[in-house]
Amino acid sequence: MLNEQKRQIGIAATIMLAITVVICGLLLWVPYVKGLIGEWLALIVGVVTTPFFMEGSFAIFGLTLVLVLNHLRQKETRDELVDLDLAGLDGETKRELGDDALGVPKEEAKR
Repeated sequence: MLNEQKRQIGIAATIMLAITVVICGLLLWVPYVKGLIGEWLALIVGVVTTPFFMEGSFAIFGLTLVLVLNHLRQKETRDELVDLDLAGLDGETKRELGDDALGVPKEEAKR
């Protein structure tokens, strides 16, 4: 359990450090970029570092990051379904459960 907590703290610290480096790098690099791309990057950096928009953009970025990490975790584990063990049930209980216990909808079972 302790190793799992250390790993999670390490991942969170790495993500926060990466965000900090990217934003500081953009703040330092944007004034040297010329043309339309430079103006566009200056506008984006200005919006991202404005206090009200910064919280909103970090909230959206954080939510997106959590959803992506959760998706990757679920893709890795893949075992979210529960299998019913019908072997231990008697005949009457199996008839009561019907095809629902096997995952077949009632509409398809009647056909």
